[in-house]
Amino acid sequence: MKCVAFVLEFASPTKIAQIHLYGAQAIKVEAVEEGLDPTVQMLRMVVEEYGWYPCPSFGPFNPYQVEGPKTISYELIEQLNWDSPDWVMIPVGSACLLTGVWKGFVDFHEMDYIDSFPKLAAIQSTGCAPLVRAFKARKDPFEIEPWKHPNTVAGGLADVLPWDGDAALVALEKGGTAEAVSDEEILRAQKLLASTEGIFAEPSGVTSLAGLFKLVDRSVIDKDETVVVLITGSGLKDPAAVMKTFEGAPTIKPSIQELEKILNSDGNLGLP
Repeated sequence: MKCVAFVLEFASPTKIAQIHLYGAQAIKVEAVEEGLDPTVQMLRMVVEEYGWYPCPSFGPFNPYQVEGPKTISYELIEQLNWDSPDWVMIPVGSACLLTGVWKGFVDFHEMDYIDSFPKLAAIQSTGCAPLVRAFKARKDPFEIEPWKHPNTVAGGLADVLPWDGDAALVALEKGGTAEAVSDEEILRAQKLLASTEGIFAEPSGVTSLAGLFKLVDRSVIDKDETVVVLITGSGLKDPAAVMKTFEGAPTIKPSIQELEKILNSDGNLGLP
């Protein structure tokens, strides 16, 4: 099958390279109207003009999409010995992931595998947070307003409109919450996860962890609760984000004297 993937103009070159490697043709699309996703505009155009099959990562144009991430919930329940966690932290762009995870818990509840639902936390970047804004304003699920100018290090979450946001708001009404975190908080969480757990996640994928820190600090989540944090993307998808916080490695000759200069000039290092 041939596949054409429309991506935002600021998409990571590494992600685009991976799309090509898998055999699809990636095409960047510029935004021409604020509050509108140009990739969705192109999607609609080619479906109407050529009759192509739409396969985006959200429900309205691809009803099969939500059936994939719901299996995350199945695995969580199984791995927690058929019990529900107290919270699940979920990074949100289109909100399809959150919707799918909620659907998985609903499935298991209807089949009597679980007695209670976990609370879901929808985490977005402050640079693109239409779902969080709608949740805090208590908007109707069909009254979510698009974000006019997305600007965030979490490029994978820069959906101007959460296409599955209506279902996500219904899920959050069951006792969950929504919160936005800054780029600084995201990058801090990314570094902490890598240095303490050996997991290199992209900014979009680690936004959920930044949200956990914020909600714990605000006493929304207690430290003794069982929390699952979904880390949804490898850092190798967007290494440029890390490079912005890294000055580069010094170069020396094979010399103890030169090494000592470097070690002693760094406040965090030094000779043993």
